[in-house]
Amino acid sequence: MSRDSNFFEKQLQIQGWDQELLQKTHVLVVGVGGIGSIAALAYTRLGVGRLTLVDVDHVEPSNLNRQLLYSKADVGKQKVGRAISNLMAVHSLSTQIEGYDFDIFRDWQRFINLVRQADLVQNALDLPEVKKLAVGSLCLKLRKPMIFAGTDPISGNAGMVLFQRSGGNPCYNCLTAAIDTVHEKFQEMLKPRNILRHKSILIEQMTAYADLSSATNIYTATSVTMMGINLMVHWLFKWGTDIPNRIILDLFNFTCETWSERSSCDFCQKE
Repeated sequence: MSRDSNFFEKQLQIQGWDQELLQKTHVLVVGVGGIGSIAALAYTRLGVGRLTLVDVDHVEPSNLNRQLLYSKADVGKQKVGRAISNLMAVHSLSTQIEGYDFDIFRDWQRFINLVRQADLVQNALDLPEVKKLAVGSLCLKLRKPMIFAGTDPISGNAGMVLFQRSGGNPCYNCLTAAIDTVHEKFQEMLKPRNILRHKSILIEQMTAYADLSSATNIYTATSVTMMGINLMVHWLFKWGTDIPNRIILDLFNFTCETWSERSSCDFCQKE
């Protein structure tokens, strides 16, 4: 164990906890907004060895109610730069942190290289749905496990967590039918057998539905994010085989439903 082990003394007391494995793990967080900023904070506090952040946005006033890495002084500044600075100054205990400020869909090959290097991908992208589907398809092709956590953009009081294993079965599309939100002429190019070929992905042209306005808050975003990271820990430490593929959390009605499913579709079936 490294000289930083005192930072993790309390979690080392958890039966079956493997801090050395965490320190060897490289997590890629795609999107450092309401979900991604909370996830990045949690991964550094857990002591993940390497954390890569990627986002193209700047901090806006409306971000501050739920994006914990930013303050009023950060408004107007590049998210990735401020996220790294704030993580390193306050939250990082032993994690190596790097970040990239670019549009992953316009420079898809560059993003592919980032996913290749990671052990696990945290998909924290916002709407439209095709963004999350494209990243899920890429993770399937490269056999990278992916965690998605997000809030219901309509009510703001509900959220969903999805765990896509490295081989899918089920995959992100099985659990969300996301392909139905994509224009038919673009559906084939998003499948894993084609996903590595593209220099860019024309998100603006692909979606069949207009964007929804987003309603969310800090406690919904935090709850689903932490549930997603809990799934990651269970998978990494091999804590049982019956890990849920999907969790639906309704914080208005105080309900939580989980599914452990096996399925297949055009995205995760063997080709």
